[in-house]
Amino acid sequence: MKSYRHNQLKFLFFVLIVFCLSSYHIYPENQEQVKVIVMDFESFGVPEVTATYLTDKLRGFLLDSGQYLIVSEETTQKTARHKKLDIDDCFDDGCVTLLGESVSADKALLGTLSKSGASYLLTLRMVDIKDKKVTSMVTQECLCSEEMLPILVKNTLNNLLESERKILAGQDLAGKIPKLKIALMDLQDLGVSEAAAYSISDVIRSQLFAHNFIDIIDRSTMNKILKENDFSLADCTSSECAQQVGKLLNVEKIILGTFGRLGRKYSLSLKMVDTNSGEVIAAVGKAFYCQLEELSSYVKFLADKLVVGKISGKTAGLIVFSPLESRVYLEDEFRGEIKNSNQPLNLVGLTPGIYNLKIDRIDGTEETGSVILREGESVSFPSSRSIVPDLSKTKGSRLSASALALISHPSGASIFINGIYKGVTPLLLVDLEPQFYEVKLLHKRHKESVDYIFVPEKKLVSIEKFLRPAEQILFVSDRDGNREIYRIDSDGDNLTRLTYEKQDDYSPAWAPDGSGYVFISNRDNPLKSNLYYSEINSAEAVALTNEFDKVYSPSFNPTGNEILFLGLKDEEKNLYVIDKNGENLRRLKDIYQEIVMPSWAPNGRQIAFVSDHMNSSEIFLLDLADMKSYPITDNYNAWNGYPAWNYNSKQIAYISKGFTDDYDDIIIKDTVSGREKVILDELIVAISDPSWSADGRQIIYTSVNAEGNSDLYIINSGDGSNKVRLTNHVGYDGEPAWMPPDPVKKNLLPTAKPTIGKVKKFREFERATIIIEYEPKGADVYIDGVKYNDVTPITIHNLKYGLHNIVLMTEKYIKWGLIDVREGDNLFNISLQKKKSVVEIISEPLGVTVYADGRNMGTTPLTFSVMWGLHNFRFSKSGYVTKEQSFYAEPLKMNKIKLLLEKM
Repeated sequence: MKSYRHNQLKFLFFVLIVFCLSSYHIYPENQEQVKVIVMDFESFGVPEVTATYLTDKLRGFLLDSGQYLIVSEETTQKTARHKKLDIDDCFDDGCVTLLGESVSADKALLGTLSKSGASYLLTLRMVDIKDKKVTSMVTQECLCSEEMLPILVKNTLNNLLESERKILAGQDLAGKIPKLKIALMDLQDLGVSEAAAYSISDVIRSQLFAHNFIDIIDRSTMNKILKENDFSLADCTSSECAQQVGKLLNVEKIILGTFGRLGRKYSLSLKMVDTNSGEVIAAVGKAFYCQLEELSSYVKFLADKLVVGKISGKTAGLIVFSPLESRVYLEDEFRGEIKNSNQPLNLVGLTPGIYNLKIDRIDGTEETGSVILREGESVSFPSSRSIVPDLSKTKGSRLSASALALISHPSGASIFINGIYKGVTPLLLVDLEPQFYEVKLLHKRHKESVDYIFVPEKKLVSIEKFLRPAEQILFVSDRDGNREIYRIDSDGDNLTRLTYEKQDDYSPAWAPDGSGYVFISNRDNPLKSNLYYSEINSAEAVALTNEFDKVYSPSFNPTGNEILFLGLKDEEKNLYVIDKNGENLRRLKDIYQEIVMPSWAPNGRQIAFVSDHMNSSEIFLLDLADMKSYPITDNYNAWNGYPAWNYNSKQIAYISKGFTDDYDDIIIKDTVSGREKVILDELIVAISDPSWSADGRQIIYTSVNAEGNSDLYIINSGDGSNKVRLTNHVGYDGEPAWMPPDPVKKNLLPTAKPTIGKVKKFREFERATIIIEYEPKGADVYIDGVKYNDVTPITIHNLKYGLHNIVLMTEKYIKWGLIDVREGDNLFNISLQKKKSVVEIISEPLGVTVYADGRNMGTTPLTFSVMWGLHNFRFSKSGYVTKEQSFYAEPLKMNKIKLLLEKM
C-alpha cells in the first residue's frame, strides 16, 4: 500500500515537472490567442537584477490578460543557442523576428527601462514576426520609488495592449494611410548622463510612433544595421553624416540632435534631414528651466513641432469628440477610434482644406458634418465640452472604474492627462484605468503644474492645486547676436526666446489679455521699421504696417483691438492708431508739440507722451474725449521721459535725468492729486523703460552700468526698496514689459434676484437662458470650467443647448454634476453637500485622545468627518509624549493617519 502511494506521488510529481517545463502556457481552446515571445528588458541606469525581475512581472501581467500564449524562457534560450544568437544582446527587430520564427511565435514583446534622476522611463514595443515590423510602441514615465515599478510595467503594458486591440479592430483598413520611414539617432549628450539622453531619445521615438503617418525604426535595429556596415555614430553630428546613415537604414528622413545641461537649464536641439537631398528640412530647439523629471511633456511638444507640418505639406489638426465608442471617417476613409468621451481622437498632420467627417457610433447612430482645417490650427468637432456624471449618483455599482477630480486655484486651468487635453478645472474624470497618470495643469498667467498621480482601482482621487503665478516679462536682448524678444518669469525662471530673425526685433508691448504682443522690426527692410503682431506661443508674426519709414512706441488700448504708435512718414512724425488685424489705419488729430514715447492709459481715456516743446522735455496727457493736451511735469532742470502707466490708470512712473548732476531718478506721479515722489535716486550711467507689475507693487526698469552692460532690475513701487537684479548678461538687456493683469470680464448677469418664468430663446444660435437656485445661497458657479462673476441664485444667458459640466461651490459646500440645457424653461434647483472628508486614525498604543482644531473627537481607533483642508491635530495619552501635527484632509476620500506615540 505504501509503495502504491509512493508511486502515485512520483507520478503526480512527474506530471507537475512536465507542466512546468512545457513550452507554452495552456489556455481554454475557445479563446483566440496570440503566441508571444517576451525578451528581457534592455536597461540603462537600472540594475540588471531589477530589469530581470520586472521582465518576469511583465510576463505575468501579459499572461493575466488571457489573450496571449507566452513562449517559455527555457524554450527561448534553447532556440537562441541553436541559432547561435546572443540572447543577452537580442534587442533588435531582426534578431527577435528570427527567434520568433523559430518558435512559431506571432509577436515579440521588447522593452527598454531607463532611469534619469528620480524618474523611470519604460518603453514597450510589439513586433509582428511575419511582417518584421513594430506594430505598437508605448512610452510611460514614473516619478516613483523602485517599489512602484511593477505598477509602471502593468500600466505601460495595458496601454500597449489597447493599441494592439485598436490595430486588430481596424486591420481590414490597414495600409490605407501611407507612412513615412524615419530614423532617430540617439541624442548626443552634453553635460547629462548617457542614460538621460537615452531616456529622452525614447520619449521622442514613442511620440513620433504615435503619429499615424510615421514609421520609425527602433534603436536596436538601427544599431545592428550600422554595425553590420562598420559605421560608427560616435562623431556623427553633421547633416552629411546623417544623410549617409539614412541611406544605410533605407529611411526617407533622419533626425539627430543634442541634449545638454548647464546649471539648472536643460537644452534640447533637434533637426530633421532629408535622406535624398541632405538638406535640413526642419529644426527646433528650446531651453528649459525645470527638473529632469519634468521634461517629458516639453520634449513631446518639440518632437511634434519638428515633424507636424514639415512633411508631406500637412499642417492642420482635428480633435474629434464622441459620447460613445465610435469609429471616425474623413472623406469616407477610416482614421481611428474613440473609446470613451474622455479620450478624443487627435488627428495631426492633415492637409488644410474642407473635409466631410462621419462619426459612426457603437449604438448604430452616426453624426456627419463638414470641418474646415486651416494651416497651423487644430479644430474640435463637434465641441470640446467634457461629459461628467453627477458625483452624487456615482456610488456602488456606478463607480465601476477609477475617477479623478481636479480643482485648481484659480479655476479654468487646462488639464492634460498623459499629454491628452481633457478640459478645464474644475473637472471630474471617470472611467479611468487604475494606474499612474501624468497630470499637467496649464494656466496662461501661472506656472505649469505637473504631478504624477496614482489612481487606485474603483476609487475617487481628488486633487486641489494652488497654481503659482507666473508674472511674465517681455524684454529685448542681444545675447544671441542681434536684438530679439525674450520672455522670462519675474523670479528669473523660464527664459524663452520668442523671435528668430537676422534683423532686429524690439519694443514689445503686451496685448491686454496676455495672449500676444506687438513689436517693432526691420526684418522685411533693414532701412525701415514696421509693426508686427505675434501670439505669445507662436513663432509666426504678422506685419501690421508697411508704409512707414520708422515706427516707435506701440501700446494697446484696453480692449486689445487697437494699437497706438508713433509713425514717421515723408519726414513727418505723428500719432497713429491701427486695428489689431492691420486694418483701419488712421492719424489722430494733429498735435503741434514734438512728440515721443506715447503710451495709452489702461482705461483707454488718455495718452501720455513726452514733448520737447519750448526747449524742455516734459510729460503731457492727451484727453481723447476732447483731444486737448496738458503737461503734468514741470522740471525745467531735467529731462523727463519714458512715461509708464500703472494699471489703475492713476499713476505714471517716469525717468528724470538731471541737467546739473549725474543722478537718474524714477519718479511716480499721481495724475489725480498731482503729488510726486522719488523712489529711486542713483548715481548710474542711465536708467530707462520702467514698467509696472500687474498688482502695481513693483516696477522693472533697464539700468546701464559704467562698462556699458544693460540689465533688468526690479524694485518696490512704494519706496524703491528690495532691489533685485533679474538678468545678468554681458551686453544689452532692456525694454521690459510686464504682463498686464487679467482683464475684468464684463458681468452680463443680473444683480437682482431673477424672476422665475418663461425665458427668452436664442433659436438662431440654439441657445437658451437658465436659472440656477440652490440651498444654501451664495455659491460660486463654474460651467464647463469657466467661473461666473455672480453667485447663486443666478440667471445665465446665451448658453448652448446640450450637456454642460457644472460645479457649485462655497467655502463649506460643493456639488458636481451635469445640466441639460434645452429649448424652453431651464430652472435648476440644486442642493449642495458639505465639503466633508473622512479621517481614520489608528494608533499605537490604542486609546489615544484626538483633538481636531481644539475639539475632542474621541479616542483611537477613531473615524470621523472634517471639512476639506488643513487641520491641526493633537494626540495625547497618559504616560506618553503628547504629539501635534498639521494634516491636510483631502476631499472625497478616506484620509488615514497611522500614529505612534513615544513613552515618557
